Amino acid sequence: MAPVNSDALTLQRGIKGICPSEAEEYRLLFSCQYCSIYLGSLCVLVCHSFFLLNSWDFIPSIYGFILSVPDLTPNIGLFWYFFAEMFEHFSLFFVCIFQINVFFYTLPLTINTFKCY
Repeated sequence: MAPVNSDALTLQRGIKGICPSEAEEYRLLFSCQYCSIYLGSLCVLVCHSFFLLNSWDFIPSIYGFILSVPDLTPNIGLFWYFFAEMFEHFSLFFVCIFQINVFFYTLPLTINTFKCY
């Protein structure tokens, strides 16, 4: 009888599935691990930008511009066209809808894909 390789056994267990109580622990560990990696990377990038510029003025210039869409000059995307064609008093509503639009696609896809594991 050949010796059992623990790495191969772990991989095989992950592919075939594990008992439900262990699966919940792995899901929680997986979620916490990738959330911390994402937040850590974001923090490193923002702090690196601060040390390069010696000010926090870049935050409203980058993230504020993306969220508020103040410039409506024509470009490759269709964002400017939608905002140029609507009435001014609806602009805040449409900006919010367009920014939330990303979550309408990513959250169901993430939940559906997460069930496959």
